[in-house]
Amino acid sequence: MSKNVIVTDGNYKIVVPDNNSIVLDTGTAVGTVEITGNLLVKGTQTTVNSATLEIDDNIIVVNKNESANGVSETTAGLRVDRGGQTYEDVQFVYDESISWNDPQTQTTSQGPKGGGPQGPNFGGWAVTSASGDILSLRVANINNNNAIYFQPGGAGTLRIIRAGYKALISDNNDIPNKEYVDYEINQAVIGANIPKIGQQDTEVIITDTGVGKIEFKVDNTLLGLWKLGGNNTGHLEIYNGTTDIGSVRIEDATISGLNSNQDLELVAPGTGSVKINDSMVMQNVTVDPAKDNTGIKMYAKTPGGGGTGLNFVNTNDSRGEVISSNRALLFGLIF
Repeated sequence: MSKNVIVTDGNYKIVVPDNNSIVLDTGTAVGTVEITGNLLVKGTQTTVNSATLEIDDNIIVVNKNESANGVSETTAGLRVDRGGQTYEDVQFVYDESISWNDPQTQTTSQGPKGGGPQGPNFGGWAVTSASGDILSLRVANINNNNAIYFQPGGAGTLRIIRAGYKALISDNNDIPNKEYVDYEINQAVIGANIPKIGQQDTEVIITDTGVGKIEFKVDNTLLGLWKLGGNNTGHLEIYNGTTDIGSVRIEDATISGLNSNQDLELVAPGTGSVKINDSMVMQNVTVDPAKDNTGIKMYAKTPGGGGTGLNFVNTNDSRGEVISSNRALLFGLIF
């Protein structure tokens, strides 16, 4: 049978001596305690031992009545008791100490949002153990109305860890990893058959229709050709211009040094000799050249008494004209 206590005027108060309890006992079958108004709990701790807790409010506020700017305890959130002493509790918390890079201003942000008494920027949410070790978070989708930024700390990188991930990349929106990029580059380069490298009308053209060759064009002008020559040696042809190799210039049929007063040397290694398999022309000089301290210098002038015009100067600066055989015979008869 129900019993009602009705107070028609004023408040109703139940008082017990200090450090005692008020128990609303619904019996062993577990009944219901129904409060039709608001419930205000002024103690420092509220313990709910229910197996199932249902709350109609769409927002649960923790750290209520915080007096500081930001969370004075640094973190606030939800903790999960994992039971016993072996496994540490875990938590999902807002952490005031987390700093991150603001993608719009490219500055480091830290602290609560809003400016003024709430601080200039954001902290961040963290999934950690009770002692602060960072834990994993599993989600099916990350969505944002703006760009999504990943900011690894220190020397960390953004990694995709899955065996055989390279073979799974097929959609245009799939994110490749380094293994996939390396593989695709190797496939493109190693197995490539690229006959031409160029930009606009400057290009390098490779052809091989039995006899391979490489052509060099600049501004649509063929400047060079490289192909296989006699005895299977490389054959390079240079057209319409000057070729500078180191300090040597090749221009049409002329080989010269690039620098003023520079020697041009033909050197045969070891015991070899420099051979000239044709006639050689030495143009006449108008001024006798200086000696060379490393050997004899030969030069041509208008023929004199020796009848040859072939002159020399040695390291002692002694000069003279090489005499012809006819003049030598004549001088021998005279003298």
